[in-house]
Amino acid sequence: TQNRPAGDNQNRGGNQNRGKSNYNGRNNNLNNNNRNKFNKKGKKGRQQQEKKPPVPARKFRELPEVLEYTEGMNVADIAKKIYREPAEIIKKLFMMGIMVNQNQPLDKDTIELLATDYGIEPQEKVQI
Repeated sequence: TQNRPAGDNQNRGGNQNRGKSNYNGRNNNLNNNNRNKFNKKGKKGRQQQEKKPPVPARKFRELPEVLEYTEGMNVADIAKKIYREPAEIIKKLFMMGIMVNQNQPLDKDTIELLATDYGIEPQEKVQI
């Protein structure tokens, strides 16, 4: 034993805790060992990620000169007719202050506004 002053009753960690188990009797290393099992991909994960083929860019197609439309067409139908992605048309309408999704029917004025914004002549197709 060492001779210490009377006021120095601090735990120094030495032999006092030796031989005593942690709470629940578990080993601390158990938690440390399990930590790496779930987030680690290893070689398999790396190889799969590298082998993904790049997404091919869409071919750019010219806009048609005339857009034949019927009232109630949705954004997806118009996108097919003018060779553009529905997301691009939705973005353009959103910038104009018109909130739509690709399945929502559009009125005549909105379709004409969209066509003129793309520089296409709108032409209503009359159904008989």
